[in-house]
Amino acid sequence: MKNLKIKKPNIDLLKYTACFFAFVVLYNFLIINKCHLWSVDMITYTFHLVDFSFGFASKLLPGAIYHLFFKEVYSEQLNIYLTALMLVLFAFVAFCLAKLILSRKSAQSRKTLCVLSLFFLSGPCTFAVFTDELGMLDTYWLFFSALFLILVANKYLKFALPLIFVLSLLVHFSFIFCYFIFFSLILLYRIVCEKDKKERISLIIVFALGILAVAALGLFLLLKEQDNLVYTMQAFNKELDARNRFTNNTYYVYYDYAFYKHYEIGSASFAGIMKQPLIQGDSLIASLINPIYFQLRMMYASYLEEPKRFAQLAGLVLLLCPLCVISFRYWIKKMKTARKAQKAVYWLMLLQFPITLVFCLCFSPDVSRWLSHAFLIQFALFFYVIYHQKEELEIKIEKNRVLKGILIGVYFVVYAFTYINPF
Repeated sequence: MKNLKIKKPNIDLLKYTACFFAFVVLYNFLIINKCHLWSVDMITYTFHLVDFSFGFASKLLPGAIYHLFFKEVYSEQLNIYLTALMLVLFAFVAFCLAKLILSRKSAQSRKTLCVLSLFFLSGPCTFAVFTDELGMLDTYWLFFSALFLILVANKYLKFALPLIFVLSLLVHFSFIFCYFIFFSLILLYRIVCEKDKKERISLIIVFALGILAVAALGLFLLLKEQDNLVYTMQAFNKELDARNRFTNNTYYVYYDYAFYKHYEIGSASFAGIMKQPLIQGDSLIASLINPIYFQLRMMYASYLEEPKRFAQLAGLVLLLCPLCVISFRYWIKKMKTARKAQKAVYWLMLLQFPITLVFCLCFSPDVSRWLSHAFLIQFALFFYVIYHQKEELEIKIEKNRVLKGILIGVYFVVYAFTYINPF
């Protein structure tokens, strides 16, 4: 009988994974949450009170998933559930970063990627918003993105990707401006780089099905979402009251606004804005364009009412600039040597950050929230391409190494200790 060969664990992979995991968990516990356990607040708790018994609509999926496992929504139980999911997500991210670093042969390249990984795991515009506001709807985009990256790498499981597109859209319509772009760019990158014809065709089919699924569901919800709701606004809120196990007060604001367009800020109100449609009548075009127009006008009123958001945006963008310059320079470098199809994909990757940020901010004034998505996607794409291109990435400091090292250290401290609540 032959001796069974036991594959030795990759000690370096385990070490890097453990270090990155410990760093991101401790950072979010110590710095972002100030030594408090991550917990839901009244807003994020409410997102898990709802499910599809309220009707078939977006923004109900996170609650529907939770209700698959638990009948009642108790805050302690919800905190454990969401914290466990976040820890799994952080373990996945740490493992991916460890794989990326160990895939490089050059010590300098590994050092560069280690430093960039620490910036990726910290700061005001990566994972911080998702532990400070534990249970945000957007958090489920991160979970689905992790699933997406696992499935897209598998020869057979990738055919389940259109389902990930659909589920992500059911989390929130803004998926179209952020993680739809992320999923699309990953698939496009794999398509233009794939040498096997059959595999390339299968990826094209998966991508086409994903686009068709999002287009069909998005159009349906845009036209019929409010009609699909089972309750009037008052009955909806009574059902929230009946399910609330958190405090004596129930948070109504979000769903009143999202489903029933009941929202006021300053002198502006959705009810008043909807009396002045851009396109008159009940045509299909009017049904598609007017809701977008109303939302844009409401956001314009929100920015006028809270001008501090412009200062927040400017400050955070300035803070992220050095890191964005690194990824932008990389895309420009890749475009110079890439084939025509690949060059187009790199162009789109460079444009992803401003496109995601501008479009999302047009429909919501949550500055740090949308900057987090734009930045996370940009650097996830950056790391993904570096890993698959199998090239070294080195940022060498030849002159004034001590001074530049101190400046990088100071920058990291300022970057890591800066935080703005997304809401």
